[in-house]
Amino acid sequence: MNHYFVICDREEAYVERFTALLNERKLVPWRIEGVTDPESLEEFCRTHRVEVLLMEEELFRERTGQFAAKKTLLLTALPSRETEDILFKYQSVVEMMEKIMCCQKEEAMPVSIHPVQLVGIYSPVKRCQKTLFALSMGQILAKEQAVLYLNFSSLSGLQVLLGKEQEADLSDLLYLMAQGRKKPDIWKTRCIQTINNLDYILPVQSPADLHDTDASAFSEILRILRESGDYRTILLELDESCPACLSLLQECSAIYMPVEEDTLSAAQLGQYEQLLGRMGSSSVLKKTIRIRPPWHSGMGEKGQFVEQLVWGELGDYVRRLLWGK
Repeated sequence: MNHYFVICDREEAYVERFTALLNERKLVPWRIEGVTDPESLEEFCRTHRVEVLLMEEELFRERTGQFAAKKTLLLTALPSRETEDILFKYQSVVEMMEKIMCCQKEEAMPVSIHPVQLVGIYSPVKRCQKTLFALSMGQILAKEQAVLYLNFSSLSGLQVLLGKEQEADLSDLLYLMAQGRKKPDIWKTRCIQTINNLDYILPVQSPADLHDTDASAFSEILRILRESGDYRTILLELDESCPACLSLLQECSAIYMPVEEDTLSAAQLGQYEQLLGRMGSSSVLKKTIRIRPPWHSGMGEKGQFVEQLVWGELGDYVRRLLWGK
């Protein structure tokens, strides 16, 4: 059965604008329905599972108790009347949804029966296509399970590649963390985006945002996301600019390492292995899988380029790596 988020208000233009923004920004995990009269709402609630009902306060008072919804919140045109269960209707949609999802989070959530797998993608060798490999693997896995792709690298170029230069990114998430806002539903509203079923958070735009963050913050982000039960696999792309790079690699169950066969690449790999030995982290090497993904140089159109990775030579390589076909 489908689950629904329903808004009911006599102001038709408001309902249309509100539902359009929810759909456009993917601010809720359920289907969205907008209605303008209580009779239609009552019928809809009888025949559908409504997780959240957002309803004009005056309408609700007139017909209280008639609507079957798991959670009901009211809309008011007076900002002074806003409480935990009554929301000012003309505030930012993002802010309103943040409050609503916080209320939802207080209710019991089902526990995932599957352990969350943390898969690392890292290489001391530069220009080895690890970001394109990560995007290909993430999209392929996301066809069968819930996957989140995190990029803890500096100057990854991912914002430009996806045409998302103005969107919220990891810097915004780190800011939310610093403010004590550690609920995944807030992060979904603000920072998590989706392409081809793959959820992702854009990496930082400035390396300073990584360098100036305590290493423990990155582990805390992963802990919260793993405990949320929202994902089966978290793909984690790393480089040395992340203060927690080594400790996060130690948390991974598997690490894919794209490499090259030239002299400099071999020297970089040698230095990396020596470093792990000196730091007592040789166990990282045991779960590292060296790979040589085929080179993909075509750009195509922004957005479409990423989806096309799945059906090109790189996508075929990832499928063989994962499933032997």
